[in-house]
Amino acid sequence: MAAPASGSSPSGPRDAGRRRRGRRFGALGLGLALALLAFEVCLQVVALVNWATAGRESVASGDRRTILCVGDSFTFGLGAEQPELNAYPAHLQRLLDDRAPDTWHVVNGGFPGRSSRDVLLELNRQLERFRPALVVTLVGYNDRWKTPDALDYREVVAAEGGFEFRWRTWELLRRAWRELVVGAPGERFGDFTGSWDCGGMPLQIEESRLSLNGVDYRWTDGERPGAVVLTRDAERLVFRFRRGPTGALLMAPAGGQNAQELAFQPAAPDAGALPLDSSPEYRSAFERGLRAAPDPDWIRATCARLTDAPAESTLWWELAGRAATGAERELVLATVDAALAKVPPASNWRAGLFRMRGMLIADADPDAALDAMLQAAAVDGHWGSVAAWTTRDPLVFTAARLAESARRTGLTDDQRTTVEKLFARSRRRSEVAEILTHHLELMQRLCSERGAALVLVTYPDPEFAADPVQVAIRESAAKLEVGLCDSERHFRALLSTGTRSRWFAADGHCNDAGYGELAGTIADAVLAPR
Repeated sequence: MAAPASGSSPSGPRDAGRRRRGRRFGALGLGLALALLAFEVCLQVVALVNWATAGRESVASGDRRTILCVGDSFTFGLGAEQPELNAYPAHLQRLLDDRAPDTWHVVNGGFPGRSSRDVLLELNRQLERFRPALVVTLVGYNDRWKTPDALDYREVVAAEGGFEFRWRTWELLRRAWRELVVGAPGERFGDFTGSWDCGGMPLQIEESRLSLNGVDYRWTDGERPGAVVLTRDAERLVFRFRRGPTGALLMAPAGGQNAQELAFQPAAPDAGALPLDSSPEYRSAFERGLRAAPDPDWIRATCARLTDAPAESTLWWELAGRAATGAERELVLATVDAALAKVPPASNWRAGLFRMRGMLIADADPDAALDAMLQAAAVDGHWGSVAAWTTRDPLVFTAARLAESARRTGLTDDQRTTVEKLFARSRRRSEVAEILTHHLELMQRLCSERGAALVLVTYPDPEFAADPVQVAIRESAAKLEVGLCDSERHFRALLSTGTRSRWFAADGHCNDAGYGELAGTIADAVLAPR
């Protein structure tokens, strides 16, 4: 009976060894967990300090009170030769410095394409960062084609207004893996350094710096693959990016509703776009063509010249202005077709020429015109322009006609889905004023809780006077008992004394002089006794 006892003794040291190893592994795991926890705490502290101090140097302007200007391309300054110097917030700063020295500090928080929903989602973070005394809001035009869904107040206050807690150790490890192990070409935004163009909108990417249509931003790679963060004063913009099938840089706002992907092609001296609206030189040429007296000889001579030298953009725009009146339309159309046969498939020239072709034949052949507009968007990614263009005659440009045109032009499934969604939303015009009014009410509530006064601004173009968006802005100002700068009425009076091209670009944005006038009306509203 002694055998079992003697046979069991060797297991004792083995069990003790396993227990010692278990304790060592447990201690090692606990130490690693504590080290990771301590590292995470350090990262959170650094992030909290950065969040608490970010942008405060922009606010700290002595005893000056901050005016935050928010909105879309009219606030950003599209149409100005240099938006940084001639957007209305820049004019407003100069006017206030003259009329009330050392009193106000103006911040431009506008960006092209924003709807009232986009502005509202960004506003909480901007209020937290800049602590403005006054918020000037010019928004609503893009609601007409984006038709955004209505936000509720909980969504608004949750939109990056405070410090965001997230596991930063995991983000750091994921970024290190992407940079050191994956490192795929095109995954980092820095791989796209150089000059680009999208429908005449220039983009210059350098190391840590980006210039879009003459406005400078700092950029950093985003925390997720295919993301880039742009920062400038009041702005912190996150875009997703990817390389297109022809080598284009495709960019769209990350997380934005109905975001439109823009296709930037490599810029080259002989491949400049026939711009949509970006150059004052081209805009003035278009206006010159519209005002010109009928001159078939000039049109024939210009068509002959452009057949041999199609890269003369200014002449194209003057020709487009003259052809818009119906003069020698068939000859101009043949010249456009000849140019389309010569330009490279990926060139932004094709987008401008296709749009010009669609404009020329819209009344005579709506199917071919719609084909041309879709072909233009397939080049430069301006799908929203197709949806907006079809609203000119909703009874003609139906969903069935759009689907058939998409099939004829060979759009991809993703392209077809994008344009059909934008088309469907562009038909929900009856909801636009209601949703804009609701969003303006939320803006007033948010500003009031942060101690900021709100001033609403109408769009300056008198041709926009009876639009539901303008009506909603005026009625909201009266209902909410906030300041109203009715710039449209001011510009209507101006146009009785001079030509439209004196204050407006061909696309309806203000030019430098127009933004100066807009700033003057806002300065009057800011300085008016309350």
